[in-house]
Amino acid sequence: MPSRDDQSPDETAAGAARDALERPQYVFGPFRLVPRQRLLLGGEGPAPIGSRAFDILTLLAARAGEVVSKEELLRHAWPNTFVEDDNLRVHVAALRRVLSAAAPGMTFIATEIGRGYRFVAPVRVAPPDEPPATHTPPNLPSDLGVIGRADDIAAVARHLTRARLVTIVGAGGVGKTTVAAAAARRAAALGQPVAFVDFSTVGDPQLAPVAIAAALGAATYPNALDAAVAALRHRPGLLLLDGCEHLAHAVAVAADRLYRQVPDARILATSRAPLGLAQEHVFRLEPLASPAPGAALRPQDALAFSAVELFVTRANERNGYAFAADDAPVVADICRLLDGIPLAIELAAARAIALDLPTIRASVAESLSLLAHGPRSAPLRQQTMTATLDWSYSLLSDAEARILRSVSVFAGYFSSDDAIAVAADAQLSPADVAAGIAGLTAKSLVASSVRDGALRHRLLESTRVYATGRLETAGEDRDCARRHARHLLVVFEQAEEEWNSRPTRDWSASYAARIDDLRKALGWAFAPEGDAELGLRLTSAAIPLWDALSLAGESRSHVARALTVFESGACRDGAIEAKLRASHAWGLTLEETLAPEIEGAWERCIDLARRNGNADIQLRAFWGLIYHLIYTGRPAEAFPPLDGFAEVAAREDAAALPDGERLRALAEFQTGDLHAAHRRIEALARADQPASPRVKLGRFHFDRTVAIHSTHSLTLWLMGFPDRAARAAAHSVDTALSIDHGVSVSNSLVASALLVALWRGAVDEADDYLALLGDTVRRTDIWIWRPLARTLAAWAVTERGGTEAIDALRASIADLEKARFLIRVPFYRSVLAEALAASGDLVEAQATIAAAEAGVAAQREAWCRPEVLRVAGVVRMRSGDRDGAAALFARAMADAEAMGARSWQLRIAIAMTELDPRSGGLDRLDRCCRRFDEGFSTRDLSRARALLAGTGSGARDAGS
Repeated sequence: MPSRDDQSPDETAAGAARDALERPQYVFGPFRLVPRQRLLLGGEGPAPIGSRAFDILTLLAARAGEVVSKEELLRHAWPNTFVEDDNLRVHVAALRRVLSAAAPGMTFIATEIGRGYRFVAPVRVAPPDEPPATHTPPNLPSDLGVIGRADDIAAVARHLTRARLVTIVGAGGVGKTTVAAAAARRAAALGQPVAFVDFSTVGDPQLAPVAIAAALGAATYPNALDAAVAALRHRPGLLLLDGCEHLAHAVAVAADRLYRQVPDARILATSRAPLGLAQEHVFRLEPLASPAPGAALRPQDALAFSAVELFVTRANERNGYAFAADDAPVVADICRLLDGIPLAIELAAARAIALDLPTIRASVAESLSLLAHGPRSAPLRQQTMTATLDWSYSLLSDAEARILRSVSVFAGYFSSDDAIAVAADAQLSPADVAAGIAGLTAKSLVASSVRDGALRHRLLESTRVYATGRLETAGEDRDCARRHARHLLVVFEQAEEEWNSRPTRDWSASYAARIDDLRKALGWAFAPEGDAELGLRLTSAAIPLWDALSLAGESRSHVARALTVFESGACRDGAIEAKLRASHAWGLTLEETLAPEIEGAWERCIDLARRNGNADIQLRAFWGLIYHLIYTGRPAEAFPPLDGFAEVAAREDAAALPDGERLRALAEFQTGDLHAAHRRIEALARADQPASPRVKLGRFHFDRTVAIHSTHSLTLWLMGFPDRAARAAAHSVDTALSIDHGVSVSNSLVASALLVALWRGAVDEADDYLALLGDTVRRTDIWIWRPLARTLAAWAVTERGGTEAIDALRASIADLEKARFLIRVPFYRSVLAEALAASGDLVEAQATIAAAEAGVAAQREAWCRPEVLRVAGVVRMRSGDRDGAAALFARAMADAEAMGARSWQLRIAIAMTELDPRSGGLDRLDRCCRRFDEGFSTRDLSRARALLAGTGSGARDAGS
């Protein structure tokens, strides 16, 4: 790339400003930007952003509220280097995604059309030596002011420095989560990454590793525990496992493996009983200190006991209660009767105004007396919390009690409409239910908060367990579970309808939080006492959610179970079967191997949908079959199903025609019909209207705009338009990031953006794309992109002239072949062969390029044949066979000219010139260069101009 040796005064000033920006820190939202250490600290520790994105964010934060021009941002992030505006747009889009992930709903960077960008969030400038605030995960329980636990928190923190696995053990409601969360905040304040796993909504032990992997930001498929190990190794810190008792064995297995395989990590667990691991340090958390019976206490004496302090503080916060001298002995008795259990004390404190203190004391004493005849060996929670909740429950009206029992069916947050759906009946009107929820909230039995702009409710875990027991005792559990599942079916059928029209991000915000309730409802529906047909319909309706969240592994598991049940005769609805079979086939496509039976699965879907007259499923199945054929290196076989897709779409669903045309262009590109592919995709790109409603991702899995511009970038580069290709690829990535759809982001990167960047020689840009790909792949369940990401990363190393990645490139190509993911494998083999030749290993280089030539012929991937022949010529040239090299270069040039692939022609002309500049090589190279009217900073054109200028001796050898 040309340098800017003669900097303007503005550029010099920009450099000085950049140095000045290195000093202060910038605090905004949950983030702290530390330029001196080049760190962006967020809710979970350091945020994953590249160096260019960091420079952009630093300048925007330093100039918060001002419009910073694109030109200034480019000078700041890419000093002394010319780059296109699209590079800036890609990095700003990536920044927005990282920032919004930690602070949903907040806007940080605004686009000023035609001018630049403006940082719109409030920013506090902090001195460089100010210690960072606690950076904790957003789902860590809130710090509401911890009382009476300072010594316990300090002790846990000390134990974590000596033992890498600490379990806080104690009775229910004693404050295990509170102490653990406070210890985690201490660790975060010291710069340690913290991940929080809340097991309260996980009922299935098999999902324990999934929850851990998800909290670590890792994929959950094919092996969640493997992914968790890899993620914790990638960023070791403190892993907080909260509420392990009902999943003790599964959590113990996971914790043991994480402990053994990630020596730099710390694990803090909370449970009613130890996990039973040899390396575990158990910290028993005792109740808060309470006064002895009958003690004569002044207020200041009573407040010296942490249990009394907690009661008085919470009663004051909740009700404005003022602690009087006469109250001291009564409050002391209440706290003692409640055994110093913080949750019980907080529940009692919430009633300090509605009921006088003597009444509260009498009620607590009466309720506890009910347990006097029970076994003293019973767990403390059953001796104290049950009594406390019994007392709170006894204060409810019949309507409130029924509502509390009913809403215990929800695994997580629920709305008032959700509560009405499970609780309203002939005796309780919707208005009664809404009023009852308000009453339960006032009595601290329901916790309410605003989430995503709407009021949501949730039961504390102890309350939910208690209310579930009451539900079962009342014999209402089966009916309530059925109501819950039916309500979720209504919700997800509505979601399925909205998937066609609502923006993906908005849709996900509305429905993603339902995932735990979905799991619970499906668990009940497929249980012996459940409703299998209801479970089948719910599974079918929930497929878009799993697709939107990229939960491929979970989707496949649920769909496979549903198909087994369907085949047993539980349902005869052909539409349900068709949707399940289409989803199952796609799930197989994302597994470790593109097995031969996938083709049959798609063909069965097509036949089933045809017999049932279901055009939508026919289109999905044709789409899946076409992709399978292209993925497995058989693009020429894709044209018959492409014709089938076009026929159904033209007859039944014209809105899908562009998707078929885009796939046809991809097949034409792969088979070397470059002119046809380019004409087709160019027309689609011109007609694409990103602002119009998109075809649902649940049908064709990739966003249409993303897919069109991704394919367009390939034809543009090969046709000789490298700058337009880069812009199309950047637009594809930018669009995928804007809708925050992991599958589309990854596909845009591996299918085009990284290829175009590396072809252009823009290795720094490729590194940024690789960083984004790594982050995205870690969050998705798509196994096949992992070896592909390794292939592309190794290729990037070879583009810098390095040979150290040859082993990795060879291994990743072998993994692709083993998985039968054969698309572009012949081309990747040519990259490997060229790297081997450059390293001097001509024997393996010859064998590798021969395998590439055979692959091109077998797979009919003619698009890369000129490049494979060129590399074959380079290997011959390095072996001393100049005549053989010349013959191969001539074949390559004839092939590239027939195809119209100007970029291949340029590379071949460079190789021919470096082999023999005297035999018309320079003239031929000059003619090739003159066909380009853009891309002058790309590696190939720069090398060509150097050769033409007579300075080619310093350039690297042909094709290396």
